[in-house]
Amino acid sequence: VRVGNSVGTAVGIVGELLSWVAHQSLYRPLFIKLVEACVRQGTQHQCEAVFAVLESPTAIFIAEQVAKKLNVPLYCFVMDGPNIHTRDFGFGRILTAKLLKSFDSAMRTAERIAVAGEAMQNAYQQRYNKKAYILRQGMAYQSNSPNPCRTDSSRLIIGFAGSLSARDAFDALLAELDQRKWLLAGRKVTIRVIGTHIRLTPTGPQHIEYFGWRAIPDMIDLLHSCDFLYMPQPFNDRDREFAELSFPNKLCTYVPASRPIMLHAPPCASLQSFFQQYPCGPQSSTLGASELLNQVEAAVKDVNINVAYTDAVDRAFREELNDEQLRHQVRLFLQKS
Repeated sequence: VRVGNSVGTAVGIVGELLSWVAHQSLYRPLFIKLVEACVRQGTQHQCEAVFAVLESPTAIFIAEQVAKKLNVPLYCFVMDGPNIHTRDFGFGRILTAKLLKSFDSAMRTAERIAVAGEAMQNAYQQRYNKKAYILRQGMAYQSNSPNPCRTDSSRLIIGFAGSLSARDAFDALLAELDQRKWLLAGRKVTIRVIGTHIRLTPTGPQHIEYFGWRAIPDMIDLLHSCDFLYMPQPFNDRDREFAELSFPNKLCTYVPASRPIMLHAPPCASLQSFFQQYPCGPQSSTLGASELLNQVEAAVKDVNINVAYTDAVDRAFREELNDEQLRHQVRLFLQKS
């Protein structure tokens, strides 16, 4: 219920109360029914553990209850910190506090926890005093490094796939390209967007291709025919936890395309340490995109820089972001004590 998020006003207080009453009267009965249904299924199939993906308020609210009623261990998997869900669902302060308390309780109760990246792994291992396993998407590894560069010398295509969770960074990239008249190293720049939706407010002539949603093989083919792939993380304070802890799944889709990856992220962002280990492409930790595009131009002009980037992408694919690594981590996560 998206009402009453103003703070320190009468409207805010009334809105908070309305939101809480609506939650208690509408959603609490639903949660009770969901818990009962899960327990019936778990009992029928003689389940030995509950695996909860804590990526929605509903899952966060009911996970611990289901495991306790079944009297089995709880395994929790987290991709994004819980604060992003309170924002996306328009929770006020009371519901936010309730959700965060339920999340924390579930994580403390869990016998095993899993996360998507190293930053969240370190944070949650320290917070909950238990090992956190890394589970992230992966494809079968195959090397594309012998063909690192496109041959079209007139166009430079920058690819972007998935949801846009870093609008501030993306808008800064477009603004810098506007300043440069959409030209880099003498090439006309095109941004290729692959995803379910994109909202644009052009301020002048721009060159953007939109392919909509595509199946993974088609998406990778479209990304492979780009020169660079764009990986932004948000700079604004509201999304700081998201930038610090979350590991973007789109990186797992980018690396099989074997193209240099442009990291545009604040200094605190989770991917900064990953790119130190695997320098997959140009990197900038400032919101303005001038430095980032200067590095892109340098890579376009020097094939050795470009090859070094694609070699790092190949190494990240071979060592970390592949399906064999995922299977290995799942086996460790699910093995019986």
